[in-house]
Formats: sequence, C-alpha cells, structure tokens
Amino acid sequence: MEARIAQHAVSAGAAHAGLLRDVLTLQSIHGETGLSLMTAAQVALNLRCSEWKAHRLLTEATGLAELPGALEALERGVLQVEQCLTVVRQLEDLTPAQRLELWQRLLVRLERDAERGAVLTVTRLADLLKTWVLQIAPADAVEQRTSAEDGRTVGYRKRQDGLADIFLIGVRATDAQAVLQRIRAGSAPVTGWDDRTVEQRRLDAAVDLLLGRDVLGTGRCAGAGCGCLPGQPAPCGSEIAVLVPHAVAEGRSDEPATLVGHGPIERDVLQALLLNAPRLRPVFVDGNGIPVGIGTAAQTRTPVRGDLASVRRALTE
Repeated sequence: MEARIAQHAVSAGAAHAGLLRDVLTLQSIHGETGLSLMTAAQVALNLRCSEWKAHRLLTEATGLAELPGALEALERGVLQVEQCLTVVRQLEDLTPAQRLELWQRLLVRLERDAERGAVLTVTRLADLLKTWVLQIAPADAVEQRTSAEDGRTVGYRKRQDGLADIFLIGVRATDAQAVLQRIRAGSAPVTGWDDRTVEQRRLDAAVDLLLGRDVLGTGRCAGAGCGCLPGQPAPCGSEIAVLVPHAVAEGRSDEPATLVGHGPIERDVLQALLLNAPRLRPVFVDGNGIPVGIGTAAQTRTPVRGDLASVRRALTE
C-alpha cells in the first residue's frame, strides 16, 4: 500500500508534465497563427478552471521548458508538482547562464533528496533558491526587492459577516519581523481571566498598536488612564465617523447606524461607541436621507463616558 501511495505521487508528476507539454504545444500552434494571447483563455476553457490558474500553468510550462531536464525530472518524481512554480519564479529574473547554473545545482540536490526519500517543502525550497540567488547575483536581488517595494500598499476588504480584513502588502522583511515582535509583546493575557485565544490577542494587540493604544499587556491605554481593555469593540483612540439617526441614538428605532467607509454596523457596536464619550455633531440630510451638511464646532457635544443618560441629554441640547 505504501508503494502504491508513493506511485500516485510519481503519476501525478508525470500527468502534470504531460499537461505542461500540451500547453506548450498549444501555445506554439497559437503563436504560428498570431493567436498567442488567447492561449491562457483556451486552456482555462478546456480545463474548466480560472484564467488565473491557466496563466499559472502557462508560466510553469514556459519556465520549465527553458531548464534542461526539468520536465523529465517532473515526470520521474524528482521535481514535485507543488515545487514547479517556486522554481520558475525564483529563477525568472536571472540571466540564462545564471538560471542554468542554479537549475543544475538544484537538480543535483533534488535527485539526492529523492534517493533518500526526502522532499524540500515549498518554503524551504524558496529560501534555498533565494540564498543561491543572493550568492551569484546580489545586485539583481537588491534590484528585484527595491522594485517590488514600489508596490507596497495597504489592502482593505469588507466581509459579509460584518467584520473587515486589513492587509499590509509589501512590508520589508526586517520591518515585518519587528512588527511581529511588537505584536507578540503586546498580546500577553491581560489578566488570569482573559479568555481570548492566542490569535485573538495577537489581532487585538495589532489594532491597539496601530491606534496608539500601546498597552503591551498592561490592560490600560498608554497615558490615557481611561481603563479601556484590549479587544473591546470601541475603545478610545478611534478616529472614525458614524452616521446615527437621532431616533436610533435615543433607542426609539432599530434602524442601523452607518460606519463611514464600511456600511451598517450592529447595535452592540453602536452602543459601545455611544458609551465611549464620542464627539456628537449634528448632520443634516435631505429628503432621501443623504447627508448635505454638518453642524459647527460650537454644536459639538461630548457626553460623559459610560453614561447613557448623558448621551441622551447631549442629543437633546
């Protein structure tokens, strides 16, 4: 049974190599007729997959075709299916001579591993190739990283469950490790009754650090003395705008409030905001409920923290 399972891995590699060869042949046919741009779309149609996956297959096929014996290594089970794209991506920016040198070096390593029954994980393979690239083309590696840094940004995605995901894209490795260390330092349990999971504490620590609430496990906002605990739904320091219908704030309506930039929010989140001494300012809307004006600074009210009656009095002033 173990031998049969092992053979499945070899068969998968051979099948993948056959698919890549067919993709290359189709690309060649399309190239001869001036239709090379439609290869990925045609592959996606034939495989009933996304064009993203089809483009990835095309990248693997063209990249491995430039490496002598790569497709054969895949057929023999020396190169694994999940390793293909990593090999192509790590070597694609090198000169042909450098690419050939590193591939031959890697092939020797893969064949030795196959004899021992060992397999490099994708992460370890990427690290190994990155090390070799730094050895033979350090300037190219620096240029590649510098070019990639131009695309650094912050991503935001609103989820259907009322939460949101924020991504830091293109962080320098040194900064990333420093950030992770700060998050680890700030994610210790606040008390013996802190029932948050490790991952929940890490997220709460990251949010607190970004908003300047550098509690670092102390259970208090730095310098504020307000008593906010990490992970609370609407602690101090939040500079956000929420549109709240007057009747909702007074508890006379179930209409949801709107967090600007996100959308409707739940009642418990709104109540946490209202009890956290928000700055209340009138917003004027037209007949369709669309904001058309905002009150002056003199009309701004700040109720007492944690006092719902104070919130309601501020609304009527």
